[in-house]
Amino acid sequence: MSTPSPTDLEAVQKEIQDIKTLQEKDFDDWTKVEKRKYGMNENVAYQQLSEEKWQLNEILNILLRNQQQQAGNLSVETPKNFDPNSYELDFPFFQANGVTYLSVIARKGQFDKINAIVTGRTSEPKYQPIVVSGSRGIGKTFMLKKIGMQDHPHKLDALENSKKCGRVVSFDCSTMTFAKKAYEANAMDMDQKDMFPSLEQFFPCLLIFFLCRMFDGYTVDGILFKKAGGVYKVLSHQGHQTKFNEWINKWREKPVDACIEEYIRLTNIAFDKNFSAKDAPLVFLLDEVQQWTHVTKFKSKKDGYHTIISKLLTLLANSRPVCVCAGTSIGKLFEITDKSAIKPISVDLETFSKKEDYELFWKELTDHELKGKPDSFEYSMDDADVLALIYASYQIPRILWIAHREWFNGKKKDLKKELVLQTFERRARGYYPEMSKLLINKEYSV
Repeated sequence: MSTPSPTDLEAVQKEIQDIKTLQEKDFDDWTKVEKRKYGMNENVAYQQLSEEKWQLNEILNILLRNQQQQAGNLSVETPKNFDPNSYELDFPFFQANGVTYLSVIARKGQFDKINAIVTGRTSEPKYQPIVVSGSRGIGKTFMLKKIGMQDHPHKLDALENSKKCGRVVSFDCSTMTFAKKAYEANAMDMDQKDMFPSLEQFFPCLLIFFLCRMFDGYTVDGILFKKAGGVYKVLSHQGHQTKFNEWINKWREKPVDACIEEYIRLTNIAFDKNFSAKDAPLVFLLDEVQQWTHVTKFKSKKDGYHTIISKLLTLLANSRPVCVCAGTSIGKLFEITDKSAIKPISVDLETFSKKEDYELFWKELTDHELKGKPDSFEYSMDDADVLALIYASYQIPRILWIAHREWFNGKKKDLKKELVLQTFERRARGYYPEMSKLLINKEYSV
């Protein structure tokens, strides 16, 4: 058999892409030619499309297999089985924020509420995604990480199991946008290249991305995984093994419920566990969800239309994984989903209102900076410069962190206190432009 030419592969891939584009179009917008080809009845036509796409994917798999065999690209090394000891939880899309050395402070009520929702999620009449809300810098991303790591005094056994067997999946919604045609009615096809083309494919591709990242270079159930370059890249990702390519071509087209089952199946095999979805639930941690509050073409059961995030959350209603979202604004999420299959629950974060809370935060930051260093210095929380910076930060954790950094640098370099306060003000405004004037109390002026 001759090696398939790039033209053969490209032709099949183009046909598959054309079918995907047609599937995303409203049936009323189909041309007469398209309706004659696939059917005048809407349900029949979409079913015919799905069957043809499945057949084309099978042809694509055969072409890829033949190409790899002819070119000698199949792996000849004995692949290694996944080693659970090599796994380490990480958050590839989240920014660094001191989560490894700072404890959870003044958040007991929030964790108690979250744990109650997680524990009762399968028995409630409606699916309950959790929405952590608060102003910028209040500690939302920090809380998401601590939930995933289960690094706090209010742990749950089920979530601890999830952490240990790779079932924590995270994403920063500000890092990706959807093509308008994915959510807008009658949108012109003028979107940029790397915009995600489908709401329904987002969660499957996110799950595949994390499986490929976690198992990169290892085999699980005979599948030799290869890391993908990003969630968007999963749409066209291929590996070095035929079985992997057949697997990924199949699963990126599946609905999210089936993909969740596959994720649980593979992680049980990889980690040599037998955890059910109840014993070790899949955990989605979605940050910056305010970026996905655009109104879509999808009608909600409430009068009106879903936003991107509300539509995505409804896709999880059947499987009921743990889903914790975080954002500065969630639009009309609660009104939109009032009659839907989901009932989002809000968890609000506030500033450090108690003296012992922000003092503990300051002390932990100082201890971390001094750890392993020979130089030290004496300070008191009642020092005028410390009090001035704490007051000016509004006790917002992120601003308080900026204040501490400038204070610590000033101590190391023996800078004048006035210069430290000026530098802090400039950096704080750079992070939080809305702070038109930082309040540095005259009582604490230096």
